[in-house]
Amino acid sequence: MDEKEKEELLKKIEEYDEAIKLDSNNDSYYNNRGIAFNNLGDFQNAIENYNKAIELNPNNDSYYNNRGIAFNNLEDYDKAISDYSQAINLDPKEAIYYNNRGIAFKNLGDFQNAIENYNKAIELNPNNAFYYNNRG
Repeated sequence: MDEKEKEELLKKIEEYDEAIKLDSNNDSYYNNRGIAFNNLGDFQNAIENYNKAIELNPNNDSYYNNRGIAFNNLEDYDKAISDYSQAINLDPKEAIYYNNRGIAFKNLGDFQNAIENYNKAIELNPNNAFYYNNRG
């Protein structure tokens, strides 16, 4: 990431901070700030923001997926798998959640579960080359 991209993300975080000051019960503001922290590589702050978003709206599947990505980046694959599984429970037709869970299983060395998840992602979205690449 270059310096300009980093500055843009820091500016976004400032904007989300201001939005949260004005409306601290809006779960999407915390999620968006979590995404910005994740993109900066600050995974712990990302997780804290996803935690708050989930606390405010525990039925939003994408929040669990986002937190799973942060856990995966921290190499906490068991927590990542747990979050991806919760996202799948909330929206079992979202292919990316299976793909992401497959990545976490692969990172754990559990190739059988990884392949099963990639297969499900491909079943749900057979036109996504990325899923085939991951399975390969």
